[in-house]
Amino acid sequence: MTTDGIVAVTGIPNFASLRRAVMLDSARCGAEAPASRTTTFEDGTARRTFAGITRGVDDSRAIEFGDVNAETSCSDPRFKARLADFRGAVSSAAGAFASRMSELFPTAEGQPLLWDFPHKTAFRNLDEVVRAAEHLEHFHAYHRPEGAAAAEPDATTIDLHADQGLFIGFTPGLVVQTSGDASVAAEVTGADAGMFVVERPDGTRARADFGPDGDIVVFMLGDGVDQIVNPRMPEGVRLRSAPHAMSMPRLARNQARMWYGRMFLPPAEALSEPHGVTFGELRRRAVEDVHEGGGVGRGLGCSRALLENEGTQCKDNQMYCWMRCMDHTPAINPKACEDKGLKLQCLSQRNQVWRLEDSHGDYNPTCSNSNDNVTPPPKIPARAGTCNGTFAPFLAKESYPNSIELVKGKFYLQWRVASGVLEARMAYDGVVGWMALGVENPGGGHNGMNGAKTVMGINDADKDIFGAPFVGTGVHEYKIHDRLSAFRHWSTPLAPANITGAEMNVTACHTAMKFTTAHAIGGEPLHLADNGKNVSLIWAVHPDTFLKGYHGWGNRGHLVIDFAKPHGHKAWKNPYGGGGGHSGHSGHSDGGGHSPAAGDDRTGAESLNTTTFSVIDHSGSRGATTASAAALLAAALALVDLFAIVLEY
Repeated sequence: MTTDGIVAVTGIPNFASLRRAVMLDSARCGAEAPASRTTTFEDGTARRTFAGITRGVDDSRAIEFGDVNAETSCSDPRFKARLADFRGAVSSAAGAFASRMSELFPTAEGQPLLWDFPHKTAFRNLDEVVRAAEHLEHFHAYHRPEGAAAAEPDATTIDLHADQGLFIGFTPGLVVQTSGDASVAAEVTGADAGMFVVERPDGTRARADFGPDGDIVVFMLGDGVDQIVNPRMPEGVRLRSAPHAMSMPRLARNQARMWYGRMFLPPAEALSEPHGVTFGELRRRAVEDVHEGGGVGRGLGCSRALLENEGTQCKDNQMYCWMRCMDHTPAINPKACEDKGLKLQCLSQRNQVWRLEDSHGDYNPTCSNSNDNVTPPPKIPARAGTCNGTFAPFLAKESYPNSIELVKGKFYLQWRVASGVLEARMAYDGVVGWMALGVENPGGGHNGMNGAKTVMGINDADKDIFGAPFVGTGVHEYKIHDRLSAFRHWSTPLAPANITGAEMNVTACHTAMKFTTAHAIGGEPLHLADNGKNVSLIWAVHPDTFLKGYHGWGNRGHLVIDFAKPHGHKAWKNPYGGGGGHSGHSGHSDGGGHSPAAGDDRTGAESLNTTTFSVIDHSGSRGATTASAAALLAAALALVDLFAIVLEY
């Protein structure tokens, strides 16, 4: 979702036949429904539409077709039943998608994505946003009406654009034939449904191949992620809205391309902070723009152009910083800064000035005269070739009776328990900015990270390079803030310390953190002598930059260990390879920082690029109900880290 911004959910049981039936029904009903609207495009294509609304992911409102009599296709109870099942299946897929996206892409510092007005209810993540809003549904029939000129070869029907809203869920086009009678429709088997093109990050364009089976719902990120989601993402994480275009196939006069889509919008009651009004009010203004502009308006209130044109409306005791209004404080306000000969600015932890185009990082109002623009944090320099082959002796695995390979070939946790004392070591094949091992806080934000007690080893040799706050190279115990994840919010070590003998060993080739404890981390017991007592742990390592304010993306996960038992040496295990786990512990690790589904027995993380995934009915039956399809879909989403659609060049 950070590269192409589009994912195909495939293999949904019974969905292909349901989709086909609903598209054929919609072709018949749309031609008869008085509420249908028709739009004509520059290439001569006409689009007939009827629309609906779904609240959240499980409350699909009845579609109003207009004043239709009992003899029309729209009144057929079989159509209405199939339509309800179809919309319900899409809702199940959308709910699972939003939930999984929330797990994979948590916000920086645990900050909510949105607040309502007047700032009482928080929408913490994409899942909560989606479940609180009303979403627009459209059933489209594209056709070439009588009298329209033939389209030019390769003519584009809908030009390259990114959809408004947070994301859209849709089913690929299906070509139907009416045989001159709107009440009779049949699928044109094997017909070209047109060309759907996605623009890649490098500017090249690729045709999306959705496959022939039809058991598919596609989710594609829209312009809303740039305005609502990306400003809340951790440093270095940016979701991509997917620019795309569509060209109609060359259809006969009695043929139509059927398509269904649902646009997922922010809640009407949620506050657009740059405007000081709700998204519902912005949409109302957009409708007024259309009416006053003779049918031309600025859209649904999510685009960057609208944000820039409207300007910001912060209160007198606030400043606009990092895409939202932040309060002045007694020490940080225009007068206090002026008294020091400084300006009130929105700065990063490296004293760089935030601009509208700088959507990532950790920014706050600060008194400063800095003129430096935001730049990426400095990368850890590449190792010399002389480091090759030197990790094995550095690891010295034989000196510890227990170890787990956390990241394949790169990162290990080693330990021994002797005389009631835990001696632990984490070793990485490379130079890192920091590494950590802690006790999970059940129910805490970011999957047990917020509020957790942790041992953190930091490589912080230069206060002028590595970002505030400067703490120096060393190992300490910390309590991660209950809500805010950036290191500056919890950079004071715990006292008194439970650990002793702590050291951070950084060489030109490798990094290791060691510590000893008799019973606990930050007061959280490790049950060293309680046989059968599991301890849920979290771990992380940051080998990319020296930036302490970056609280982790990838290279992190969960472990469950009974320290009273011997474990031996556990090699990294592909979390997607299936099979049973290791006896004595179950390791949860996903490379994305979330807890996997119950019963998943993983021990390590490795970068994986999954191009497609399928929902599989393990009973062997393809005739599963919508409910079982939803359950299987949720299970499949719980096992997949990165999604991308198959793109055909």
